[in-house]
Amino acid sequence: MRADRVFELSSGLWVVDRVHPVAVVVDPDDGRVRQVVSWGQEPAPQQLGAFRRMIAADDGLWVQENGQGGPLLRVGPDGVQHATWTKTSLLAAAGPGGAWCVRPPEPPQRIGPGDPEPEKPYEWDELLHVAPDGTCTPVQTDARVGEVYATHQAAWVRVERAPWTLEPTGFPQESWVRWSSRWLRLPWGQQPPAKVSAADAPAQAPGVVQAAVDLLDGPVDADPSPEAVRQRERVAFDVTRGYAPLRTGSWPWRVHRPGAVSVLRDRRVPGGREVPLAALEDVDISAGCWPVVPRPVETDSYLQRVLAEFASMSASRLGLGGAHGLDGGDLVRGRLVGRWPDTRLEWTFRHTSRPGLVLRRRVELFDEVGRKAYPEYADIGLMEDLTTDRIPPAEQARDGVLDM
Repeated sequence: MRADRVFELSSGLWVVDRVHPVAVVVDPDDGRVRQVVSWGQEPAPQQLGAFRRMIAADDGLWVQENGQGGPLLRVGPDGVQHATWTKTSLLAAAGPGGAWCVRPPEPPQRIGPGDPEPEKPYEWDELLHVAPDGTCTPVQTDARVGEVYATHQAAWVRVERAPWTLEPTGFPQESWVRWSSRWLRLPWGQQPPAKVSAADAPAQAPGVVQAAVDLLDGPVDADPSPEAVRQRERVAFDVTRGYAPLRTGSWPWRVHRPGAVSVLRDRRVPGGREVPLAALEDVDISAGCWPVVPRPVETDSYLQRVLAEFASMSASRLGLGGAHGLDGGDLVRGRLVGRWPDTRLEWTFRHTSRPGLVLRRRVELFDEVGRKAYPEYADIGLMEDLTTDRIPPAEQARDGVLDM
């Protein structure tokens, strides 16, 4: 069990595994394991990084493992309660009356000097409401849906319409197109209408409630500094546009890892307390895990291309400049180690701050289900660790090799 997210539900604290369709339910008072819940009837998405979506329900979860339009599951303490075909719609929000799904969003528009005016947004879109019993109700709008948020009283749908304004992108002479917003209110507990209009909808955004937190590394101080709070705050993503981060303030649950995983209720919240969880890494979840997928037919080609790209990296490629600290020819050398699905990219190099030692960084090229995990930003991660001196102490080296 490798914990990834925590949900506070009426049936307990649900701690979801990082990869597999499994949650360990623990007692919120003493941290003891109550049960293990799985929704492994749904096959693993073929592509890694399909942006799994999960939102808390009263006693369970709404789950869309394939965030590119896969089935929507309602999972309770006894497992899958029902599964819904959403066509290509994506889980966006949930509350007492069910879940709301939206169509995949259009990419944002950006324009520069001499470009024509931006295309007007569609004057039509469709939401999908899924009731707790699995009943589906499509709801039409007269403007394009931008995002959906949940409050305790209602789901709020932001739609986009003319007029538009421009915001800088950070690149010279280029701007994002931002359309005017209107917010549609869809109360929980009411039958969804067949159509909603943005004509008289308010322009102000409502307060946002989210029900999940990610597990965060590092200790949580009794009186954390503003910078520490900023680093640990959950970043809620605009669920209809995975690339648009929005900060939503402090969260009631924070997590730290003093050896074993534990959950800390934020001390700034009334009733805050610490709940030490059991050693979740030792909980047996194998019965609910996905099996390893068949070896991809393109595996050999994939590994060859990874090695060709990352076999040798100079200090200049890593952006380390003259004070990089690399030694022995200023190269980070890479090779492949292990057999599928345990194949890794292994980098080795020497560093002036750790004389006499070989530094090693290993990067997984497949996840534990056997799906390709392309190391797209692994070199950037190594660069950041080296430039910020995040290198383990020499005392941790074994046989002249220091893993980092």
